[in-house]
Amino acid sequence: QCTTPPMTNAGSVPVGLSMDGEDFSMSTLSFDYTHPASFLALAPAGGPELGGTTVTISGSNFVNSSELACYFGDVKTEGRFISNEEVECVTPTIRPGSYDVQLSFNGADIHD
Repeated sequence: QCTTPPMTNAGSVPVGLSMDGEDFSMSTLSFDYTHPASFLALAPAGGPELGGTTVTISGSNFVNSSELACYFGDVKTEGRFISNEEVECVTPTIRPGSYDVQLSFNGADIHD
């Protein structure tokens, strides 16, 4: 497991490995840095507990990914990329209440 260093620019970078911090072996793999996603709006803001409501999340820097997922509280659902400013999610069956809505673009990091 490795932790990525901070970067100032978005883009693809090569991945290398070092056992001593000086000599690196570079792979053919790359890591894609993206700008942080930000959320501006959610519509509609509610729906029935049986789920099935299509919710549109508006914002910026959304990423088109096969691992795009929406979270309503801890319940994960599939997300649908519309544009870098819009994602759609279908609400799951869930107990009535107020839930945080979050997105994951890579299957690992969750954004709210």
